[in-house]
Amino acid sequence: AGDWKRLLPQDSKAIAAQQAAGKKTFEIISRGGKYKIDLEQMTQTNLKTNRTRTIRIATRAISSPAIGFDHFRDAFRKRATDGQLTEQQLLKGWPAEDEQQEELIQATVKAVVKEMDLRQNRTVDMVEWNHFWAMERDSPSFHAGNEINLKLQQSLKQDPQVLGRMQMHFETAAGEDAGSGGGRLSTEGLKRACER
Repeated sequence: AGDWKRLLPQDSKAIAAQQAAGKKTFEIISRGGKYKIDLEQMTQTNLKTNRTRTIRIATRAISSPAIGFDHFRDAFRKRATDGQLTEQQLLKGWPAEDEQQEELIQATVKAVVKEMDLRQNRTVDMVEWNHFWAMERDSPSFHAGNEINLKLQQSLKQDPQVLGRMQMHFETAAGEDAGSGGGRLSTEGLKRACER
């Protein structure tokens, strides 16, 4: 749980076919379960458990718990030479090999930028980028991550620097937490970060 799982080839083809037919929501059967696919939200919902996950159209995905903020920053700098990332810049660097899925990849990138853009200004800065990838790595569920992001959007309207300060405290506490590895916090490290 929590790791990226590659879609089965037949699932990818089924999603691409439904998308090509103009459908935004539909159901598929995969790995013995029935799922609702929502291409507007780029989610899949297991209809038995009602668990929702984001879907991404790509050939590879970041899933290693050892990847931390330094890696996130380097990846951002490669894509956003002027300090701001647009949908077009991200699309240009999106990992994909199958040109038949171009429309799904565009929908994925649009959904990712919308989720990253906590300040809602149609561009993404490094702090928003770092937050997105840390949440992709660590969030226990789609709904938990969505709830955090909604609260952060409200907080950023009041204090535009709050997310940067939170990341600074998180990284400091993670650095103090020698056994955490990859910029992750133990329960004690999280308590220290919240006390700052």
